[in-house]
Amino acid sequence: MIKKIHDFGYKKLFSNTTIFQQLLETFVDDDFVKYIDFNDLETVDKSFISEQYKETESDLIYKTKIKGQEAYIYVLLEFQSSVDKFMPLRIVNYITNFYMGILDNYEKKKKTKPERLPAVFPIMIYNGDKEWDKSNDINDLIENNDLLGDYAIKFKYFKIIEKDYSKDELLNIQNIVSTIFFTESHYNIDELNTQISNLIDSQEDPKAIKTFLNWLRMLSKNDIIKKDAYDEFENIYHNKQKVKNMFATAYQKEKDRLENIGIQKGRSEGEFIGIQKGRSEGEVSGKISLLIRILNKKFGKIPKKLEDKISKIKEINIIDNIIDNIFDIQSVKDVENIIKQSENKT
Repeated sequence: MIKKIHDFGYKKLFSNTTIFQQLLETFVDDDFVKYIDFNDLETVDKSFISEQYKETESDLIYKTKIKGQEAYIYVLLEFQSSVDKFMPLRIVNYITNFYMGILDNYEKKKKTKPERLPAVFPIMIYNGDKEWDKSNDINDLIENNDLLGDYAIKFKYFKIIEKDYSKDELLNIQNIVSTIFFTESHYNIDELNTQISNLIDSQEDPKAIKTFLNWLRMLSKNDIIKKDAYDEFENIYHNKQKVKNMFATAYQKEKDRLENIGIQKGRSEGEFIGIQKGRSEGEVSGKISLLIRILNKKFGKIPKKLEDKISKIKEINIIDNIIDNIFDIQSVKDVENIIKQSENKT
């Protein structure tokens, strides 16, 4: 049953294009990855291909462009308890069936078959505990294959073995995919809490974060991780989202209010420059006002000396720097240090 859970869960995870992009950019060390058009990335509905292609519950196909040319990325998610030395044969069989399915689809639609087939990059992700010590080269499965020279069968797949990455490596990467691998291979509730907290702070795609949390929830429902551990992850997410939303709403209101004051003043004086100045000053003043309110809420009441120092800040990037690091700030001394470091840079 756990295999079924993993099949479905991983398929949902890597069907998210943000998570899939992280997988390739972080764990596929090959030059062609930088030429993939991730804006033109889409999962393939394999039902349209044909019966030739035997769909499995643990594979995924993406269609994309590499250097402007159509290409496919085939991902096999391997959760078997045993290591399969014939994996190169399995994968090459999937790909040739996929190609036959493409051609069959052209015939069904009575369309002219293409002159050449699209390129396919094959990846296998293995999350098992046993060491994957088998070759990814089909040549190593065929006796005396080299005797055939140019006519020998040649094929390799790219393998990603989760347990081959150390805990420190995964913790240092700090993206969704590394956190997935960490959960599978080096699970530790405290370190995972920190990773999730960092992800929420830095991740631009909230849908990807929710997909990841849904995966954790599925693991908790099936007793793979404890329910109270998942509840803690959810609390981190909701608390941080609440603060982020509060920042966004309060900042926008304050910015609009001060900007409007500047605009009205500029209009009454008949000076267009007043509008521009009002916008600029309104943005800085709005963020300063918001930051002081948030710091007071976080630390009770900040010292008057620090409040005056913040109020005199002219560079908006200094305020942004404090806001960006607000979740990591543990004391008013940290705020003072950020201001000092920022002023030294300017």
